[in-house]
Amino acid sequence: MKYTIYINQKELSKTDFDLVDGAILDYLYFICNSKNEKIEEQRINGYTWVDYNKILSDNPMMRIKSKGALSRRVKKMEASGFIKLIERRKNGHKLKYFALTKKSESLFTQTHDPIHENENPIHLNSYPIDENEPISTIKDYTNKNNIIKNKRALFFFKPTIDDIECYFQERNNNLDAELFYAFYESKGWMVGKHPMKDWKACVRAWEKREYEKPQKMSKIDYQINSWQEAKKLL
Repeated sequence: MKYTIYINQKELSKTDFDLVDGAILDYLYFICNSKNEKIEEQRINGYTWVDYNKILSDNPMMRIKSKGALSRRVKKMEASGFIKLIERRKNGHKLKYFALTKKSESLFTQTHDPIHENENPIHLNSYPIDENEPISTIKDYTNKNNIIKNKRALFFFKPTIDDIECYFQERNNNLDAELFYAFYESKGWMVGKHPMKDWKACVRAWEKREYEKPQKMSKIDYQINSWQEAKKLL
């Protein structure tokens, strides 16, 4: 397992990638620059074989549950020009070989070398609280947690299909993540006349409507049904 992730967040923020994509790129950077003899022996014209199952098992914090979800992210990186990918068949199996482009180097500038050795925590020579600071002030910091939580509630981050799919799997509801995403995407992520604040709460409400199957169709169920019927005509 790879325990550390190094990527230039400032450069990453200039792309369409999120931190999960950054973790995947960091892993590919690590493997493609590895001096391990076994890895070097398997290289083809500078391309390095990487097993998708290994990416998933070595990066549990990505919380990607399927190779399909991983493949969609990899294709996005390839389309953006950060990686190159070739496929080869061996004993009936399709193997994927990766190479990083010069464009990807910007994500790893001013970071540690590929083997990630001799790193120190960034707070090693600093102190989280001034040793002369009054205790009362320190308590005030703790009391501000609720204010911070309330401020966070004001910001909504639109989920990806992968995010929704993972949450559906976590709740074991057997519902269609793409349908949920497409419906609210078409609504501009609005709930009635108000902007959505918590998409997971909407998932739970979505489940309730599915399972209870009310006799009288609600307004949102009518909209979902109309949207599905319209989609069939496209």
